[in-house]
Amino acid sequence: MKEFDLSRLGSLLLGNETQYLSILEDNLDLIIVVGAWEGSELIDRVGAYELQRELERRGINSIVLTDTYLATIGDRYADRPLFLIGGPSANSLSAQYFGELRGTVFGFREFDGRLVGYAFGDTGRETLLAVKQFILNQLEAFFTKLLIERGIRRVKGFIKLLEPQELIHQTVDRAVEMPAVDKRTGQVISVSGNTAEVMDLETFEVFEVPIPKEIAGRISPGAEVEYWVSMGKKRIVKVISGNTLFF
Repeated sequence: MKEFDLSRLGSLLLGNETQYLSILEDNLDLIIVVGAWEGSELIDRVGAYELQRELERRGINSIVLTDTYLATIGDRYADRPLFLIGGPSANSLSAQYFGELRGTVFGFREFDGRLVGYAFGDTGRETLLAVKQFILNQLEAFFTKLLIERGIRRVKGFIKLLEPQELIHQTVDRAVEMPAVDKRTGQVISVSGNTAEVMDLETFEVFEVPIPKEIAGRISPGAEVEYWVSMGKKRIVKVISGNTLFF
């Protein structure tokens, strides 16, 4: 049987579906958004997949979602850039960002600090033409912006690991040695208030660690977590799987 032609993200998820949130959190660079009606599925999505293929050739990982699904998952991907395909009448996010703008348009800009690309027209044919023109004329510049956004997210993720008092400020003419980070896996044994008791799955060391507010609702006894050790401190950074105790 011929193998399916999966995207890079799809290949990462295949066989690891239970860890899809952490895989997407670590690897997703862009969300391409289409409308949820039949015309968008039959026409706009074709343009979305063409854009996705062009970006993947350049090392950018993206996913194609409908506007209605994106609305159901709240702020899960609030820090990720968007690319909107389909005009305001077909795509609710295009309406949110561009109002009643009509005509064939394409490009990208910042909205309140969020990078948003767009390509649409008044008809399906014009929308596909807008996608094609974006790829020909603006894709390389957009690609560069996406690389910058990826770098910023990774730096923020590293800084978030450290407590505020651990950040060392030095003059620019002095070398700064970045602290080493040991990424480890543990299992939550118990939860008490804002503190979790965790057992390292390699050394079986048991220790207490504060629960970050952003993942507090997903921490429960038996959950497998990734935690980082840096500068003598431990911090849970993400939940890998749900609460299945093995003892």
